[in-house]
Amino acid sequence: MRALIASSDASITKRIQGMLQGRGWQCEWAHSSNADELEGVLCRGDFEMVVVVLSAKPSKANVEKLRDHICGKMVVVGPADPKIILGVLHHCGAEEYVNVDDLEAEFESVLRRSQRVERGKVIAVISPSGGGGSTTLAVNLATVLAAKAARCGLIDLNLSAGDAAAMLDLKPDHSLADFARNVPRMDLSLFSQLLSSHSSGIELLAAPLDFEDIPDVTGDAVRTAIIMARDQFPYVVVDVDQSCSSEQIEALKLADVILLVFQLDFHSLRNVRRVVGYFTRCGIAKTLIRLVVNRYGQTAEISPAQVETALNMKIDFYLPEDAKDINRAENTGVPVVVDRPRTKISRCISELAAEVNGVT
Repeated sequence: MRALIASSDASITKRIQGMLQGRGWQCEWAHSSNADELEGVLCRGDFEMVVVVLSAKPSKANVEKLRDHICGKMVVVGPADPKIILGVLHHCGAEEYVNVDDLEAEFESVLRRSQRVERGKVIAVISPSGGGGSTTLAVNLATVLAAKAARCGLIDLNLSAGDAAAMLDLKPDHSLADFARNVPRMDLSLFSQLLSSHSSGIELLAAPLDFEDIPDVTGDAVRTAIIMARDQFPYVVVDVDQSCSSEQIEALKLADVILLVFQLDFHSLRNVRRVVGYFTRCGIAKTLIRLVVNRYGQTAEISPAQVETALNMKIDFYLPEDAKDINRAENTGVPVVVDRPRTKISRCISELAAEVNGVT
């Protein structure tokens, strides 16, 4: 496990470093007063924990900006000032706050909680082109993973379409917009009430139910929802839409693996190149991306070899063309891996789930 300490106080840093190393953590230290250096370190490394030591005059804006670059758990160390604590926990996205005057005792408690809770794997599914099949894959992948682990979280970030509920024949009473409006008072009990349960073991946080609710979904809300979900479920599948807006990027930054779903045609290939380039500029590591060819086997496709050469990336998975079984499943609200488990498409999705589960 890797941790980064963002601090300008050498004494406090050494105390924190000693506690982390005593529990087997690898530690790096970045000077918190040098924002460029700190952001550079965060973009280069995948840290399970980032410890931010506040200066004598802490800036909420600096902590909030830092949160945008952190994929792991954020722990803030600072004075026992209720206003600062409230601001850091509820507005800046930190998971833990440690009183610097009781550093050893409180930080040891944080470490014990961190070791007790095994973080679930976050799998983001996105297609760079409309109709690429990302929602179909997300729903069926979640179904397979739920069968494996008894439970799987599914977050529908396809905000305008919101088809995941229909594909599972669910009629949600609550949505991600309700979560976003209640972030300041969100706890596990309220979070659970906002989920829609499916017989497969999927717990769905649905897309907004009405178009006018979409603006309520912010990047902060998405980040908080995914963090809470990965603490509750062994797997969290996030259906990300093609807009690559700020809330979608927040989801991708928290992903352990990104399934980029496309078809073997010129327009899809062009959009894959654009999306991969944009991900890189946003600080999302290319190594997280797995290329998934959907509807493989259609006539007049671009050859996989040409695609791999053009992208300088390997195609990882192929999902065969099976419009008949997919359409039947979506029209009945039963995932194809349940409705037609012996078909080639179902077997391929199950194999994909097994391989993604092995990605670390």
